[in-house]
Amino acid sequence: LLPDPLTDATAREHVLDGAGAVGRAELASVPGSVDRLVAGLMAAGAHGLGGVEQDLRQQLEPGLELVNVSAPVAILQGGADSVSPPAVGRWLAARVPQATVEVVDGAGHHLLFPRWGSLMRSLGAASAG
Repeated sequence: LLPDPLTDATAREHVLDGAGAVGRAELASVPGSVDRLVAGLMAAGAHGLGGVEQDLRQQLEPGLELVNVSAPVAILQGGADSVSPPAVGRWLAARVPQATVEVVDGAGHHLLFPRWGSLMRSLGAASAG
């Protein structure tokens, strides 16, 4: 899971290589995003495999019963996402009431990074209205 030895340089290489060409473009569009991902990888790795396992467990086993989600959920999927392809979004939407899936053609796994500001503004406008 982690490069050995885990250094800032090897963690950066791991993040960028794992992102693929589309993901690297998405990450490059947000200043500091690669640095934050590298810092997260270094923090998890500082605790050895236990830290990595805990990080993965938090992502994969949130302890949330999906059928109990009562709020509307919009799932954005990158059409070129090799980490979590559109089929994952469709699977998730089938288990969450009131969920919709939008697939963004050509976008990768980090599709929200360059869209984060506009997404937050639209959510703020929707909650104010």
